[in-house]
Amino acid sequence: MYNTLWHPHQKLWNKRLMRLINKNLPHKRIREIVKRLIIYLDTFILAIRLKSFYLNKTRCRQKITHINYFDLGIHKEAAELNWVLKQILQKQNRSFMIYGFEANPFTYKQVLDNIPKVKNLQLYNYAIINNKHPSGKIKLYTSKNGLSDSIYRSNYDNYVEVPAIKLSDFIYQKHINLSKSVNILRMNIEGAEFDVLQDLINEGLIKYFHRFYGMWDDVSKIDHAKDIQFRKTLKEHNIKPVPLNGRDLQSNARLKIIKKDFNIIINNCL
Repeated sequence: MYNTLWHPHQKLWNKRLMRLINKNLPHKRIREIVKRLIIYLDTFILAIRLKSFYLNKTRCRQKITHINYFDLGIHKEAAELNWVLKQILQKQNRSFMIYGFEANPFTYKQVLDNIPKVKNLQLYNYAIINNKHPSGKIKLYTSKNGLSDSIYRSNYDNYVEVPAIKLSDFIYQKHINLSKSVNILRMNIEGAEFDVLQDLINEGLIKYFHRFYGMWDDVSKIDHAKDIQFRKTLKEHNIKPVPLNGRDLQSNARLKIIKKDFNIIINNCL
């Protein structure tokens, strides 16, 4: 019941509650009204939660003029990345760089067709991991629609070997100066989110990230015991990700709140 009324990652607007509504409310019109109310209430709660976050933070002590945006798990439409680029970063009066990652090589080719060619956007065909592999590659188990490809879903029949890298190694190799930038990380990498955070924590880089976006609920779908540890780690490091996935792009009210959050984080470096 707890995971239905208030999912630890999806919050009030969660798939279990939506399925329950679809099953028990036969009238389509009533179903849609109830679901819209839930989305509205969840969005209102999100706004209140973010407002509380701002009140308990202070401004940066130094002026920061550059933004690093890391998007892990772009998927073929690159919808979230395109939205952040056009609605937020290109409207800033400071320099920025986007580092986008997509593990599946076939999806990566589609990404290239769906992303504008701009000089401050770099795309990479990498899976992001926590432990180095001798071959430099890892098995990516693939789904039919490409939306749930994962290094952890070994129950899938198909897989492809893809290049893999730790995010910390990528940062070191590219000489990215996190200490003098606003650093924002969005992830939707089907259960590998915990790996990324562990890597950043182990390397002492987590302190340089100012905001985290994404749902991060796939760990719970794949390994419940691991998700318990994942949530414990999030709490220990005061990491409270703001949702930014495909479903959020369907709600103008949520996008308005998320856009405001981006701008507050960027301008105040909270």
